[in-house]
Amino acid sequence: MTIKGIVVSGERPKVQLQGNALVMNVEGTVMERMGTAEDVLSRVPMISKKGDAFEILGKGAPLIYLNNRKLTDLQELKNIQSDNIKNVEVIQNPGARYDASVNAVIIIRTKRTAGEGLGVELTSWSRKGHGFANNERINLTFRTGKLELFANLFGAYNKRWEKGEFEQTVFADTLWVITNNQKNKVHNPFLEGRFGFNYQLNDNNSFGGFYQNTYDYVKTWSDYDDDLLANGNMYDHLQNSSVNRAEGAPKHQVNLYYTGKIGKFAIDFNADYTYRNQRNRNQQQELSESQENRDVNTYALTCSRLMAEKLFVTYPLGKGQIEVGEEYTNTRWNSSFENEEGYIANSNNEQHEQAIAPFIELRQQFSVGCGFAL
Repeated sequence: MTIKGIVVSGERPKVQLQGNALVMNVEGTVMERMGTAEDVLSRVPMISKKGDAFEILGKGAPLIYLNNRKLTDLQELKNIQSDNIKNVEVIQNPGARYDASVNAVIIIRTKRTAGEGLGVELTSWSRKGHGFANNERINLTFRTGKLELFANLFGAYNKRWEKGEFEQTVFADTLWVITNNQKNKVHNPFLEGRFGFNYQLNDNNSFGGFYQNTYDYVKTWSDYDDDLLANGNMYDHLQNSSVNRAEGAPKHQVNLYYTGKIGKFAIDFNADYTYRNQRNRNQQQELSESQENRDVNTYALTCSRLMAEKLFVTYPLGKGQIEVGEEYTNTRWNSSFENEEGYIANSNNEQHEQAIAPFIELRQQFSVGCGFAL
C-alpha cells in the first residue's frame, strides 16, 4: 500500500508555564481581535481590572512593562492595538532584577508589523449623558527596510454637569441639621502627541525611542447652598461659589531602549526622562447671612522630574542562567502654595532623591532521581 499523504494538525496552547511566569499567547488567537492592550489584559488569567488599574490575584498591583520599558502612564495601554501584541507574560515571583517591593510583573511583548510604506489609522467616538465626551485619535506609521517611524496624536474634550442634594443630622449638645444643594460643571480638554522610531538591526537586535508631550486642563465651576438649623431654629444660610483651574502642562517624556543578543549574552537597556508642571488656581467666594463674607484665592504649583535607566545582561549557565544588572533613578520634586488673603499659610517644599541598585541572580534547574534493583 502507498501512503499518498498525511496531514498533521495541531493548535498552539494559549497559556503556557515558562519558569516562574505564565505566558498567554495573543498572536494567532481570538485575543488579537479584542481591541487594545487594556482589553487583552482584562482577559488574562489571574489579572483583574479595578477602575483604571490592574491587579494580580493574591499579589496586588503589578509593574507593567511594554517589551523592556516600564509604563508610568497606563493610558498608553489604549494606544497598543491587540493585533500588534505577541504575548503577555505574568510573573508572580519577580527575581532580583526588580525592586524587593514589587510583588508581580506584567510584560506585554509586541510583534513587528509586516509591510512597508505609510499606514494611517483614524479613530473617533462620542458619548452623550450629563454633558458629552468626544475623543479623536490619529496614528501614523511609516516603514522602510529596517526602520519604522511613528507618530500618534490624541485629543479629547469632556464636558459634564451634575447636581445633588443631601441632609445631614448631627446629634451633639446642639442638634444640627444641615441641608445642602450643590451644582458642578466640568470642562476638560486633553491633548497628547508622540513621535519616535524603532530600528531592527537583525532578528536579535533592535533599538529605538520616542518623545511625548501631554496637555491636560480641567476647569470646574461649583455652587453650594447650605441651610444650618440649630435645635430647629435657623442658624445660618451659606452660599459658596468657586472656579478651579487645574492645568497639567507641559509633561515631557523621553524614552530610549536597546534589546539584543551578542553571542550568548542577552542585553536589555532602557532609559527614561520625565518632566511635569502642575498648576492649580482656585477662586472661591463665601457668603453668609450671620458671619463675615470673604473671598479666598489660592495658587499651587508642583514641578517634578525623573531620570531613570536600567541595564541587565543574561548569560546561559548550566541548565539555567545568570543575570547581572543595575538600576539608577534620580528624582526632583518641588511645590509651592500661596493664599493672598492669608487665611491659609503659604508653603514651599523641595525634595531630591537618587538611588542605584546593582543585582545578580542565578537560576538553575535540578532533577532528583531514585531507583532500585533486585
